[in-house]
Amino acid sequence: MNWLTIIRVPKNWEHPKKDGNFILDVGLDQYIDAMQVWLGMYQYWVLNNLEAHLEKIGNEDFIDFVGMPPDRENCITWQCPKYDLTCHQIYVTDLEDYIPFGPVFKNLDDMRAWLELNLFPQDVITELIETHRVARS
Repeated sequence: MNWLTIIRVPKNWEHPKKDGNFILDVGLDQYIDAMQVWLGMYQYWVLNNLEAHLEKIGNEDFIDFVGMPPDRENCITWQCPKYDLTCHQIYVTDLEDYIPFGPVFKNLDDMRAWLELNLFPQDVITELIETHRVARS
């Protein structure tokens, strides 16, 4: 099953290409990189017994302090902290690929107008805007 998914992207975002074709596994590469960073932070946390230290000052655990590990759907956003992620891109996704669909939008109202102009059903538009994901048949 394919999904339409909204992902936050930097202004002027262009999905990576190779030889004129979209790189379809960019999400997987970034997910692996992001997961390695997160696991490295966790290993440092455990080896240095930081949880015992934090119990003295605030009773936080690793997840509270660093956050949940990156997930496959958000790995592009997770991997771009240096950018100002103020814009939105619709992607057609399945379990392996992320393919950009339509232009980059400054806000969700612009995205809604574009979807309406391109005759998407109103219920699909509403679900996509509200949940950032909708099944596509």
